[in-house]
Amino acid sequence: MKGRTRRATLGHSGAFASSYAGLVLPVALMVFQMGALVQPARAEQPWTIPALQEWTDRAGSYTFGPGSRIVVNPASSGELSTTASTFSGELAVLTGLTVPVVTGTSPQAGDISLALGAADSQG
Repeated sequence: MKGRTRRATLGHSGAFASSYAGLVLPVALMVFQMGALVQPARAEQPWTIPALQEWTDRAGSYTFGPGSRIVVNPASSGELSTTASTFSGELAVLTGLTVPVVTGTSPQAGDISLALGAADSQG
């Protein structure tokens, strides 16, 4: 049978298969929309390099953008100035944005705040 193709069926009639196919998209869309409403009870620690030593999730969101800065706490500026500069350079490579490094204690929305705690050490 040159030029002909055979089609295998799974035992469903053509009418049943057609009506079934018509249900797949609406059901899939419903599941997708409902999935967007489900929030995890607790966010998992993000995977980073270097790894985070401590993680606490909280409600809220963060948006990085052209106005974002790296704000280094003055008490930690001696230990973190090189880290902040390196981080700024890496963000520039990844995003194409220049991210200024400033010293201060009042980060604004979109800023990244760097500080060492009492038990932290640079190492």
